[in-house]
Amino acid sequence: EWQPVRGAGEGVKTAQLAGVGRIAVCNGIAAAQRLLAGEAWRRDFVAIEVMACVGGCLGGGGEPKSMDPQVLEKRMQAVYRIDRQAPQRRSDENPDVQALYAAELGAPNSARARALLHTSYAARHSRRLLLMRFLDCVDRRDGAGAAALLHPDALWRTGAAYGDIRGAAAIEALIETGLPVSISASMAAANRNRWARECWRSACRRCTASTARRRSAVRMRIP
Repeated sequence: EWQPVRGAGEGVKTAQLAGVGRIAVCNGIAAAQRLLAGEAWRRDFVAIEVMACVGGCLGGGGEPKSMDPQVLEKRMQAVYRIDRQAPQRRSDENPDVQALYAAELGAPNSARARALLHTSYAARHSRRLLLMRFLDCVDRRDGAGAAALLHPDALWRTGAAYGDIRGAAAIEALIETGLPVSISASMAAANRNRWARECWRSACRRCTASTARRRSAVRMRIP
């Protein structure tokens, strides 16, 4: 049992798993943003779990509302107490799972088990994600980071203020030296905080009911 990653408070918790590596649990979107702001997470962790709601599902939009400031801690302790008292606490103790492995899958991580039960993930590299990363670099005045996302002959249509900027090098120079510096930090912080709040609200709406999920989907749809 990985005690270091328990807790309902906002932030990042880590644990070292013998023979596996270091893992991180992000409690809240803002905590995930802070963790992913740099590049250290790529080498420091073998797995990262992100919970949009502070406290995970204990603090989700589908939970009963409470004015008790300790409600998340109380819910967490109640869940752990139920878990400690359960006759079967892990999936490998389930008789049905054991029977399935005995009859169909063989040993854990067998070829058949991996084919039927495992999956893999890859970066989507969508245009929307690329745009978000580029605008984040602009907000932070990170010209080199923005240029690294672009084709050498990229064209940035900025509008009336700066016109059309041709080439990754020219775009980098504009971001580094041509844009106002005074608004950079405050605007970036405001954008990150506003984005984190909207993500949290959206995640909570999706947790409540199908009607709320449909409304959220309509709000988030991009033409």
